Amino acid sequence: TGESLPVSKAVKADVIGATINKTSSIVMKATKVGKDTLLAQIILLVQEAQGSRAPIQKLADKISRIFVPVVIAIAVLTFVFWAFIAQSGSIELAFYIATSVLIIACPCALGLATPTAIMVGTGKAAGQGILIKDARALAHAHTLNMVVFDKTGTLTNGTPKVTAAQFAKDAKEEELHAIAHAVESLSEHPISDAIAAFTDGAKKVTVSGFKNMEGMGVVAMHANKRVAIGNPRLMKEKGIDIVSEIATFAKTKGQTLVHMAIGKMHVASFALFDTPKTSAKTSIAQLQSMGVKTAILTGDNQTSAAVVAEELGIDTVIAEVLPAEKAKHIVRLQKVYGSVAMVGDGINDAPALAASDVGIAMGTGTDV
Repeated sequence: TGESLPVSKAVKADVIGATINKTSSIVMKATKVGKDTLLAQIILLVQEAQGSRAPIQKLADKISRIFVPVVIAIAVLTFVFWAFIAQSGSIELAFYIATSVLIIACPCALGLATPTAIMVGTGKAAGQGILIKDARALAHAHTLNMVVFDKTGTLTNGTPKVTAAQFAKDAKEEELHAIAHAVESLSEHPISDAIAAFTDGAKKVTVSGFKNMEGMGVVAMHANKRVAIGNPRLMKEKGIDIVSEIATFAKTKGQTLVHMAIGKMHVASFALFDTPKTSAKTSIAQLQSMGVKTAILTGDNQTSAAVVAEELGIDTVIAEVLPAEKAKHIVRLQKVYGSVAMVGDGINDAPALAASDVGIAMGTGTDV
């Protein structure tokens, strides 16, 4: 889904191209190809958004259509006046003054200064890793009233991280770390990767009989005892009672709790969260100090989005939004706030990036 935690799929469920299947095997049937695929629809949405013109562009076009004929008319009238009406006039002087009117009315200085400034500015920006697609984006950037951010991978690191752990009383934490690391290192699941990283550095132990329990967690054998690490469904299936003193330590809403049991004993719980990037809070504060409103627009759940928004001080939260609907929310925000920028990192953000007054694409957001 492009979000930090995987989504379970059952038989006959729809899956999107570029979705990563982390466990087991999968047989897919292509029900939509070519112009019917989600990617093709996203590309079409981008093309439609890029084909639309800003009101200021239409105004400039109207002025241009009037400007040239008016200047030529003034030059002709000037020539007529100095050639035939003015007492000291002559054809030579009339040509001279009429030509002067054309030259002065032509915005030569603007024609030279603007591309020079853009060339220097975009060159300096490229040195900072910022690639500017066109001058229109620069023209709109200083008028922004709101900046809308995708959450996962844009404001956050994009992968879950263990933020805290709680162990049973009298438990040997070092030993549990070692066992958890040995089991989770055998899985490619994002949650397993997070726990393996959290317990890295523990002494090496061996486990056997590793098995991935689809949608629940993992199990393995260590010292003739079963080790189970997973969600409450796994604990229930294995007949393990979750100890409330271990499982209720996580204070932050939106965290994912993963439990660890050895045999029939619940021995530890891990709290995971897709943490915000270290630079995100500073960036949000700088925008708000400039009087710019901020918002999160994400396909992730409302709880996770609200937690990130609260931590970063973001004004507005719009969650559980499908990729194709993101552009509609941008248009709605434009009607309320005026000039709106979108910041995103994925292909699913592309329609919203194109629909916004200024689209700021990070990483794969530029692909479409």
